[in-house]
Amino acid sequence: MENFEPINEREIFIKDRLILLGISESDLQFRGTSDRRYIRYGYWKSIPLRNSQLTDLRLEEDLYEDDDGTFRGRPIYRKQYSYYIK
Repeated sequence: MENFEPINEREIFIKDRLILLGISESDLQFRGTSDRRYIRYGYWKSIPLRNSQLTDLRLEEDLYEDDDGTFRGRPIYRKQYSYYIK
């Protein structure tokens, strides 16, 4: 099973700050390789903070639109957010 906890002091600081800003700890997942880490919030949800708050934490929002198939012949796209740690 993969561990989604912070792996260094910087990530612990970010986690603590996000919790202070009202983000649920249980929704935070720290993922990625040792040289390219990111945060996933909930099931690819957007973290409900202002851009300036994300910038202060040195987080870069990444948005991916996933093709989830079709409904009545029309494509369905789901937005998936992640936050790279700079």
